[in-house]
Amino acid sequence: MLKLLIFAPCEKVIIGEGGQSSVIGVIEMIRLQVTDEPIPSDALIPFRWGFLTLWNRGESVEEPIKYQEQVRIFRPDETDTGFQADAEFEVNMNFKNFRQHNDNIPVFPAGMEGRYELRLFLRRAGEEAWEEHGRFPVIIEHIKPNKEKQDGQQES
Repeated sequence: MLKLLIFAPCEKVIIGEGGQSSVIGVIEMIRLQVTDEPIPSDALIPFRWGFLTLWNRGESVEEPIKYQEQVRIFRPDETDTGFQADAEFEVNMNFKNFRQHNDNIPVFPAGMEGRYELRLFLRRAGEEAWEEHGRFPVIIEHIKPNKEKQDGQQES
């Protein structure tokens, strides 16, 4: 029924006067300055971001259909971070495309280095089972400060 056209995490989504979407700063990697102290695996960093999803109605619908969309984030070890963004929208004959966006999320999970995955799920409202429709990887890199030797030269 619905075909996913775009699923992208970004710094900002702008909806123009004509209804066109602009995605600013697609997030592929986040580099985080860290200390030598261990970071909890469930740590969150202050980082304003959001995402855009764009769906296309491939066929006619006799009656409007309500859908629920959910975005979740998984750590490099495949554990769920607990982040969840939900939206509900109605598919009808007035439009071919259906857009969901959120660009006001204040934190991002970053306790582990490696590949995090944003996963997009969809279901008809009232149904129990979610169907996965997309994944978008975001690499988290922890950068430790260079240590200085007593003579002023950096360690390698």
